[in-house]
Amino acid sequence: MTTPQALLKSVFGFDGFRAGQEEIVSAMCAGEPVLAIMPTGGGKSLCYQLPALMGEGLTLVISPLIALMRDQVAALREAGVAAHAITSANTPEENEAIMAEARSGEIGPVMKRLRAQGVQPVSLCITATRHFRTLYTAASDPGGAAQGMGRLRPPVFGPRRDRMLRQAQNWGAPKLQDALSLLTETDLQLRSAGQRAPEMALVERALIRLAMMAAR
Repeated sequence: MTTPQALLKSVFGFDGFRAGQEEIVSAMCAGEPVLAIMPTGGGKSLCYQLPALMGEGLTLVISPLIALMRDQVAALREAGVAAHAITSANTPEENEAIMAEARSGEIGPVMKRLRAQGVQPVSLCITATRHFRTLYTAASDPGGAAQGMGRLRPPVFGPRRDRMLRQAQNWGAPKLQDALSLLTETDLQLRSAGQRAPEMALVERALIRLAMMAAR
C-alpha cells in the first residue's frame, strides 16, 4: 500500500512534511474529522490533497478563492493528478472538458453548478454533442487523432488542443460513436412532446452513462 510519505515525494516532490502536516494527514487518512488552522504559506493545501490521493473516489474541495483553485488544479494536473475546478468563471470549453473526462461521481457537482448558472438542458446536450462530434472527427481520422486535430476547422490551439487530443485518444472512435448515439437519443427525448421526466435529470443520466463509457 502506498504511504503518505511515498506520495509526498513522488507527487509533490517534498522529502518531508512541514510542522503539523503529518498529524493532519494521518488523521484525515484515518477518517477522523479535522479542523486545522494554519498560517498563510503553512502548507494547508497539501493537507487535503495528499489524503485525497490516498483514498478512493471523488474528493470535493470547497474554496472561496477562484484564482487559488485554478492555480492548485493546474499544479495537480501538471503532477499527473486528475483535478478540475468548477467555478462561475469557467468557460464552456472547461465545462466540456469536465464532462468528457469526468467519472460518474463527479457529474452531480457539475450539474448542480450548471443548474445554478441557468444552463438549459437542451443547450447543455447540444454543447456536449458538438464537443463529442469534434472528438470523433479527430479520433476517426485515418492518420490518427493528432493529425485529425490538425485538420479541424476552425482550428484549435494551445492547452485546449492538447486537452481535446488527449480526450480523443483516450476515448477512441468506436466509443465516441456510441457517445454520439447516446447524446442524439437524449436530445430527441428532450424535444419529444410526450416527454414527462425532468429534463435536467435526463441530461444528468446521459452524462453519467458517458462517464461509465469512458471508464470501460
